Amino acid sequence: MARIWTRFQSPEIDIGVWWLVGFMVTAVVFALGDFGIPGWIDAFCILWVYTAGLPTALAFIVATAIYGVLVTFFGELPFVVFAICVAAVSLAAHGAAFFLLVWWKTNWRTR
Repeated sequence: MARIWTRFQSPEIDIGVWWLVGFMVTAVVFALGDFGIPGWIDAFCILWVYTAGLPTALAFIVATAIYGVLVTFFGELPFVVFAICVAAVSLAAHGAAFFLLVWWKTNWRTR
């Protein structure tokens, strides 16, 4: 167990890896949900979205709201703007979640 928590000593690398993997897997999960998902994969996708993919899923919802506001002010925007918005908000959400987990881990024994 101690080896697992020593990975938290390099937060920039861990946040980046978690963000990239989470971003890719959550994009696949959302695409499967959009085009129809087999029933046997459904439980795994729901488990992913509510655990490790939660920051990206919440960032997707927030970025959709931000993109909706931008469209009302600037008109129709390219899809690249939405993708950059999702990536930026997702990276911020992963950073916040990572530091929240590290804080929770260090203060676990003091409660």
